[in-house]
Amino acid sequence: MSNRDVLQRFYEAEARFMAAAEQPDFGPVAATLHPDCLLYEPESLPYGGEWRGRDGVERWMRLFKATWSSLEVRDSQVFGDGDTLFSRSHVYATSRQTNKQTDWLLLQQLTLQQGGILDLRPFHWDTAAILPALR
Repeated sequence: MSNRDVLQRFYEAEARFMAAAEQPDFGPVAATLHPDCLLYEPESLPYGGEWRGRDGVERWMRLFKATWSSLEVRDSQVFGDGDTLFSRSHVYATSRQTNKQTDWLLLQQLTLQQGGILDLRPFHWDTAAILPALR
């Protein structure tokens, strides 16, 4: 399975996790992650910080899901080959707390190793533009 295939499986599992009504199964997401994975999120966001290992990414996903009541990713493009991939997409979301809608451009740098995502670094185009929807 190619790294692009792993990334596609990750995005599909992430979308199912976010769309689940109750307690979503993290297993399909975990299957796409390297055991030593590391996710970085900007500190300015409510789910910011470094999230280590599959357990850390699961905690992040549950917090992310608790922040957004709906999430849709559109116009995704993946660039690169080998162990480093870049993904560009447009995210549309609704805040669970305020019911306000927002959208942002997202670029992600992903490093894959041994069939799993080892390093995930999302770059939100403008985190300050995301925050008003959450307040």
